[in-house]
Amino acid sequence: MRIVGVIPARMESKRFPGKPLAKLGGKEMILHVLERAGEFGGFERLLVATDSVDIRECVERAGGEVYFSDKPFRNGSERVAAAIENIDTDLVANIQGDEVMVDADLISATVTLLERNPEFVVATAAFPLGQEDDAADPNLVKVTFDRDTRQAQMFSRKPIKLGRDYFGHIGVYTYRRDFLLKYRELEQSVGELEESLEQLRIVEAGYPIGVAVVPTARISINTAADLARAEETMMRQEGAKQ
Repeated sequence: MRIVGVIPARMESKRFPGKPLAKLGGKEMILHVLERAGEFGGFERLLVATDSVDIRECVERAGGEVYFSDKPFRNGSERVAAAIENIDTDLVANIQGDEVMVDADLISATVTLLERNPEFVVATAAFPLGQEDDAADPNLVKVTFDRDTRQAQMFSRKPIKLGRDYFGHIGVYTYRRDFLLKYRELEQSVGELEESLEQLRIVEAGYPIGVAVVPTARISINTAADLARAEETMMRQEGAKQ
């Protein structure tokens, strides 16, 4: 299947304004995401979709491709849909611009889930929360799913459990292109508006999302504290390589 990757990024984050251009290890965060997503070898094209001139200039200086539009979009998936509207592809990976630890295995897991399960219109990823994770943290989105079919049941910022376990959600969505174009035409759902979670529009409209379970979390940046934590993690990883 043909696959295109798109990283939506904007400067007006409510919890962390200017987040995509915040420095991590001396390099803008959006470039970390772009480089790590680029490690997945299956993309025919990889773009950053943004309404920010500053983000566009940063990415283009680094040699990346940009879809630029200052049109207002209600969420990242709608921005991604606009970016691929004139691109011929089968699947579209929407890689959230704060997923600085995204990697090829994670993207591949969502792609494989769609390839093997034609009933799913979207695939995303989750990881089991450890004792050190705070399930009550609203910045950490939780997900429940059917253990046998891997179909998502609910996403929430609240501490929802799957049996005795909690699973954290990772901000990577691989869409079937036709459904992504349909997604932007769906009415915003009650849950989407209440929790500010774009995937709830899909669940509440009755479309099936597949959940690929990966063994460990990937750090995403929601706050300045997350940025500091990611910096420490990267330093530890670099130290382990030496």
